[in-house]
Amino acid sequence: MRRWGLARWMAWVGAATLGTGAACGGGDGVNGQGPGSHCGNGAKDADETGKDCGGATCAKCPGGEGCVHAKDCASGSCTNGLCDAAACDDGMQGGDETDVDCGGAACPKCAAGKACLSGDDCITGVCNNNTCKLAKTCSNGAKDGAETDVDCGGTCDKCSDGKKCGAAGDCQSGMCNGGTCGPAASCMDGKLNGSETDVDCGGGCAKCADGKTCKIAADCTNANCSNGLCCGTNLGNCDNNPANGCEAKLDSDAKNCGKCGMACGAGTPVCSTSKCQPCGTDCFGQAGCLTDKGKCITFTCRPGGALANFCQTCKGLKDVNTDQWFNGGYCQDVIAAYRKAAGFQTMCGNNAALACCGGAASCAGTDNAWHLFNVAANGTYYVGPSLGDMGAAGSNCSTWNLPIQPSDFMFGRLTVCEH
Repeated sequence: MRRWGLARWMAWVGAATLGTGAACGGGDGVNGQGPGSHCGNGAKDADETGKDCGGATCAKCPGGEGCVHAKDCASGSCTNGLCDAAACDDGMQGGDETDVDCGGAACPKCAAGKACLSGDDCITGVCNNNTCKLAKTCSNGAKDGAETDVDCGGTCDKCSDGKKCGAAGDCQSGMCNGGTCGPAASCMDGKLNGSETDVDCGGGCAKCADGKTCKIAADCTNANCSNGLCCGTNLGNCDNNPANGCEAKLDSDAKNCGKCGMACGAGTPVCSTSKCQPCGTDCFGQAGCLTDKGKCITFTCRPGGALANFCQTCKGLKDVNTDQWFNGGYCQDVIAAYRKAAGFQTMCGNNAALACCGGAASCAGTDNAWHLFNVAANGTYYVGPSLGDMGAAGSNCSTWNLPIQPSDFMFGRLTVCEH
């Protein structure tokens, strides 16, 4: 029998004997059943914040029901008097989840090995020592329960190739063909056929490597299908051109920040960790710094053979060309920003290994002459004076070295990329 504290018992007895109609079903109890029985009467009453939920005695409320405190909600979040929906796909343990994105009242049940409070939190229905366990039938040497083969599949461990299956999720290989775990014969014939998205991969076959054709994320090893091409983590085929692969860096490309086509605006021009953010304060960092004229720039070292899209390839940023430098007001503005950031310290030098460096310490070198790509002059380079020069030459924006061919200039030099 459930035991109540003395004070709580006396309060209920008082309500039952003295309150108006309490002994006949009113007050906190229903038909004299005691505190908490109002939690299933289909009405919002007593101290409930939503219908049959919230408050001190009822279950936590699902998203959309009323709340006063976060503790009234299954998601653990109360906004403007309403429970927020549980976020069961955010990669974090929150609300009443018992493990990351599983368990509790609102999220899917947890797989074996995940944390739990009761069997209700587990796919298998077995919670032992706060851990979801495999069902007892998973080790009895017989095919029973939800198993697709002896002691595997269903709610048990995944089956090895050759075992029976009902779906790809029953198999260690992630492939269920004709009711048997493993690839179909067509997945090993060197031809594009069946449900394959590329030769012998995708669809019902093994997952495709980066650069292979896909239809959905499940076709790819990295679960990233971008415009029909399997891409690595934080990469995207944003120009929809398979010939140049997954060209966009989604974690740093301000034109494709987090996903293809997500361009960062003027107020948050920097793409960092796949999110648009304001310009930073480190001129050699990924977030860059603002010049006096409001340009968000990042300094790095450019190798002699780099082409016009070096900044895009290196950091997901825009290249500054010689026309902008000499005629668009970039030269003096950018040099002034360099003086504030590094004074007369030299960077880059002749060390090609510093290419695409990030951070002033990792870009340090012996000579930091400028190195900018000249698109209008058939891909030649302009090389500027060393910023280590204490005199006027170090800030020269008019007389620069003549253009030279990439093949004649293999040293690394300082360059600027724009957000």
